[in-house]
Amino acid sequence: MDMGGMRTRRGAFSIKLVSVAFLMAFLALLAFDLVRDQSHRELDAEQRIATASQYLANQLNDALREIDLVFDTLSDSPQVGNHLIGQPLTQRDHDWLRHTLGSSIEHIAYLAQIRIVDLHCNTVLGSPTTNGTKLPVSLCAWMRGEGRRSDTFFTATDEGNSAILHATRLYDAQHMVVGMVVAQLSQNTLQPLFANIATGDNGEILILDRHRHLAAFWPTDTARPASTQSADDARQVVLQEDKQQIYHAVSARDRIARLYSERELDNYPLIVSVGQDRRSDRTDFFWQLTCYTLAWLLLAILLRRVTREQLNQLQTRELLLQCSESLHNSELRWRNMLNELPLGIVLVDADSERIHFANPPARIMMELGNPDGSWNDTDPGSPSPRFHIRPIVEWLRQGHLVQEQDVEIERDTQTRLWMRVGMHPMHVDGRMLWMITLADRSEYYDLSRSLADCRQRLDTMERTDMLTRLANRKAMETGLSIEIHRCRRYGLPLSLAYFDIDHFRAFNERYGRLAGDNVLIAVANTLLDSTRSTDICARIAGEEFVVIFTNTSLDYAHQVMERIRTKIASTIFPFAEQNVTFSGGITCWRLGDTADEITKRAEALMNLARQRGCNRLLSDEAVH
Repeated sequence: MDMGGMRTRRGAFSIKLVSVAFLMAFLALLAFDLVRDQSHRELDAEQRIATASQYLANQLNDALREIDLVFDTLSDSPQVGNHLIGQPLTQRDHDWLRHTLGSSIEHIAYLAQIRIVDLHCNTVLGSPTTNGTKLPVSLCAWMRGEGRRSDTFFTATDEGNSAILHATRLYDAQHMVVGMVVAQLSQNTLQPLFANIATGDNGEILILDRHRHLAAFWPTDTARPASTQSADDARQVVLQEDKQQIYHAVSARDRIARLYSERELDNYPLIVSVGQDRRSDRTDFFWQLTCYTLAWLLLAILLRRVTREQLNQLQTRELLLQCSESLHNSELRWRNMLNELPLGIVLVDADSERIHFANPPARIMMELGNPDGSWNDTDPGSPSPRFHIRPIVEWLRQGHLVQEQDVEIERDTQTRLWMRVGMHPMHVDGRMLWMITLADRSEYYDLSRSLADCRQRLDTMERTDMLTRLANRKAMETGLSIEIHRCRRYGLPLSLAYFDIDHFRAFNERYGRLAGDNVLIAVANTLLDSTRSTDICARIAGEEFVVIFTNTSLDYAHQVMERIRTKIASTIFPFAEQNVTFSGGITCWRLGDTADEITKRAEALMNLARQRGCNRLLSDEAVH
């Protein structure tokens, strides 16, 4: 016992050591994966924000280049210069200028208005969208300055109107400034461009000039940011390139820390800045950290549970060794207990198929021998018989587990017995035994057969006229509905005869009810002898009968009924001094007929036959 306890303690220590090592390795793997994913998130965010700023800069560059093409067109036009120095325009030239300005608004993305201005900064001609807003003083001062080649275009922001102004001077033939053309990209026209840029939740877009004056911003549903953005605010620069800077900073608009990508336009003095809120990334990081922590804790709990189970198994093994001797000594006790049960118990060796144990009820049910001791299963020297009861022995060979299944067996005395069988494997003394439980179910099945016979007789009584053994009205109506459905589906013919025994009530009063019953039986027998098995013969009232001829024409049905009428009329009843006749009507199924309609039509023909003198049959063809 001391050596077993020492082995148990050594095994427990090894299990704990392996569990701790595994947990630490798994924790290191989770930490490495967490750091790697966070690094990927940072790189992905920088790539997304750089792509967004590049897209915004390209769109603004394209729009301004298209505006420059319009400027070149207007600068090269002599009509514009002549108009600015006071020469009147023809109606054709005036329409051409308006069309040029209007088409610029339609074809150049994000362009809000374009106008031609004279030296007094007054609008001479503008696009249809031009309003009367006053131009900035700086723009007018630039127009009046001396024109150098490098100073042909002017691009700046209009802080008062949240817009980008782009202008070029116009010269006369002596190269003197006579005015300028001004194009405006307003914040409202830039909103579709901002909406197409993926900045995520709580993103921010700013457009500034090189003096960092604000021209446009997004989103517009919040307060306007400061008109001047500082270039040396508290930035944490991540990447510095020629015309791009990626940095972390707090927004002056809503004080939210964002990752910004700031980029200068190639040929124009503008700066675009796109900011992305990183709180969602931080939330993802904390969620991942939480999930990894929970996963590690769950694994620790599972390993602890497995460790405890292993220790319990070691302890259980020791207890099993201690209990083995007790179980061996208690075998005799459970044998005695099984012998007292009213249920049959049989233990069969799985290899040899020999019976290891059978209590008295099982011996009686299977007729294995006298229960008084002709076969002693407690004596090792006593030969045990083979278990040969079929189909239980086949189940035993196939290894089937049977919970509760009823089966009929045949014993050696050629008698049969219903049993409820259960089969379960078990190990006893190193051998595999099958425990077979047997319960006598013969009385139950005898009672079930009796109930089934009674149910069948009740069903027959419900559908059969008890006197004549013909179908009753309910069975006739059911069969007629089925046959009509078959006629509708397959187009088969169907005929129906409805007849009534003539003066039957007077016959009963004269000769008695017993004589009337004998006549009804004789009529029923004649019907059964004269019709086919597929036809339906029914007694639907006291002396009223119906015959349904399936797949039969009206003429053939009429011939059969005439033979029946003649045969009954010629029958001599020893207890009566008169012959028995009947009157009836025969009709066939017509398209659209219901069961009630064809029955009533045959009944009407029967009544007409009785009115014409009885002992006759009338059909549809005879009447018409």
